[in-house]
Amino acid sequence: APYDEAQIEAVSLASGERRPIVSAAGFARYAQDGRLLFVRGGLVHAVRFDPDRLTVEGTPEVVLDPVRYDWRNGGSHLAASASGVLVYVPGEPSSSEYYLSWSDRNGRIVRASDTPRAFRDVKAGPDGRRVAAVIGTSTESDLWLVDATGTLSRLTFSLSPHRPTW
Repeated sequence: APYDEAQIEAVSLASGERRPIVSAAGFARYAQDGRLLFVRGGLVHAVRFDPDRLTVEGTPEVVLDPVRYDWRNGGSHLAASASGVLVYVPGEPSSSEYYLSWSDRNGRIVRASDTPRAFRDVKAGPDGRRVAAVIGTSTESDLWLVDATGTLSRLTFSLSPHRPTW
């Protein structure tokens, strides 16, 4: 069976008690920012983890797609350091759809939209508050503007544009 049918558990070293934490996942790593990182199907997920109560909080979200992964044994080429640095070996993409994100001057990353899309040819605007992006495949796509609030505005219809410029 695929290793994705595994279960992540917390085990008390004192009593041996086992507590299920996340199902259908493997290769768990605790990050210093209080998140539990784990791999499911070659995608790295993160979810808030309370080490005192041994519970997760919220819904896991994909933070890295893809990482090199072996579904037969759960082996993943991923490491998280105590300082918060994540090192990994890229794998084959499982999807052509991605989240578009902004990075501020302090390196903080914020998602520009809640929905992954097939973003291509992303070009930052001169004001630094908008990007032009082609969304879709190479044969069926349109040009969109995305502003800092995540609002998408469609600029073309069925034109399959390439490499937008400002």
